[in-house]
Amino acid sequence: MIGVGKSGIFVLDSNGRISETISNEPFISNSNGCIISKNQLCISQLDKAKLVFLAKNQLFRASVPEIMTSLEFSSEGELLFCGSKSGKLYVWQVRLGNLLFCEQIFYNEITDVKIDCNNSNLLLSSSNGDLCLVDLLSLFSNKLSLKNYLGHTSHVLSVCNLLYGIHSSKVSFLSVSRDRNLRFWHQDNVNTVHSKQLTSNPIKMYKDKYSICCYITCEDGHLITVDLSDFSINYSKLHGGPIYTCVELDNLITFGIDGIKIWDKSNNMLLKYHQSGISLNHLFGGQLPNSSFKFKLLKFHKQEDDRERYSIPLSM
Repeated sequence: MIGVGKSGIFVLDSNGRISETISNEPFISNSNGCIISKNQLCISQLDKAKLVFLAKNQLFRASVPEIMTSLEFSSEGELLFCGSKSGKLYVWQVRLGNLLFCEQIFYNEITDVKIDCNNSNLLLSSSNGDLCLVDLLSLFSNKLSLKNYLGHTSHVLSVCNLLYGIHSSKVSFLSVSRDRNLRFWHQDNVNTVHSKQLTSNPIKMYKDKYSICCYITCEDGHLITVDLSDFSINYSKLHGGPIYTCVELDNLITFGIDGIKIWDKSNNMLLKYHQSGISLNHLFGGQLPNSSFKFKLLKFHKQEDDRERYSIPLSM
């Protein structure tokens, strides 16, 4: 596993213990400000307009036009989608450092960005409660097509994009807001299909690797499992305080204020527990990214109303 947070960047073994320290430098980002692909790890720094990339045990920094609040890679890691504090969507081609797209989507902070498994639609959420589905083919054809979904009355913390998944005929995506409201959506309906009021304060939502369920980490140590087949929810008390992050491998690994715990997914039985003594906000499964190319990261300066400077058509 790879852990990222205030204590640095670490490779963890199957017991949750540190096997390699990549950096002791603090990397502070919000819950949706760190993402990994097979080529690189990317972190958006919370206090400055910079992105940090990690590959081959090397760190690369890129200045960007503004603070990026949410990140997502395409499935191959070639494209990086960034939602910004001002509500703009940026799309970078990572290999060359080219900014392919920049457009105002919301007039509030973009809180989360999630792509579907077919790399065809991007789901965005905002701090004012709105959701937006972006058709990527139209985006790269310079004929931007957006579909807005309204329903939340407060800051949306996290979303799951379930399009083309096993239950996509029933539910296309999920969203959870700061006021504990969990909503189920279908792409053809701008109104909520189903809604539930949670009893715990949510932090972040994670899709399982088979799109059968979603996990929601909570401030009170509960992990909420959302069954996508019948929209039922189950609460499991896993930590004594906030669950900052989790990752699903053969087992479920959670990181909280009291350390790392490894659970049997079938019955939530605790298999291993390690008081790590480090502070992490993100966990990822797999090996450290081993990029086969060198980064060519460019510095961009924010210029208002200068869309032509930021738009470079991408050949499809």
